[in-house]
Amino acid sequence: MSEVDETIPKEVMQSLRASGFPFQTRILHEIPCHNGWAVHASEYSWLDGMNRDNFLDIVAIKGRFILCIECKKTGSEIFTFLLPLGGLSTGLVDDFRGELVQYKNASLLVRATDAFSADQRELSKLPDEKLPRVLLPVMVTNAPIYTARYAPTDVSLEKGEFSKVQPEDVEEAYWVRFSKSFTADRGRDMGHRSIFVVNATSFGAFLEKLEIAPN
Repeated sequence: MSEVDETIPKEVMQSLRASGFPFQTRILHEIPCHNGWAVHASEYSWLDGMNRDNFLDIVAIKGRFILCIECKKTGSEIFTFLLPLGGLSTGLVDDFRGELVQYKNASLLVRATDAFSADQRELSKLPDEKLPRVLLPVMVTNAPIYTARYAPTDVSLEKGEFSKVQPEDVEEAYWVRFSKSFTADRGRDMGHRSIFVVNATSFGAFLEKLEIAPN
């Protein structure tokens, strides 16, 4: 909406721009544009441990992959993920930690993924329902994503802040895997859980990357 029709009331435009639903429908439209991907559900309802109603924005499927997607629109936030150097290797994908205000969103997304995986009635609607499935929680956002690698010794003991950050250690990312021990409805989860955080402009490329994974 770079051009504004002056006949539209300002309050209406403000309401349209503030809503996250148009962004969700844009991501919904993007999914079937990529070969083999389909939307299984939109606004999928689920109950948390307190029997409160919640909604998972989108469930997308391709082969054995099920993506449980939350769409997060923001006007000014930047997502920054940290990776202390010398940490354990996680293989081909580095495991970042986030200092994000979005932790609650991530926790809720993990719970929504658990709820969908436990819904045998919904799973029975999937094509080839007996096929082994890989469920991936995915947060799609319009926020820029950055990663920062640092040595723990770069953090001041006096101030608790970075004493130096090398420019080459800060990079803009298309997507990251964010790992943390989340709280589940059944109590504390054992071990770390991961979600993928994907910039919306790279969401199509993310889907294409999953396409080349073995079925």
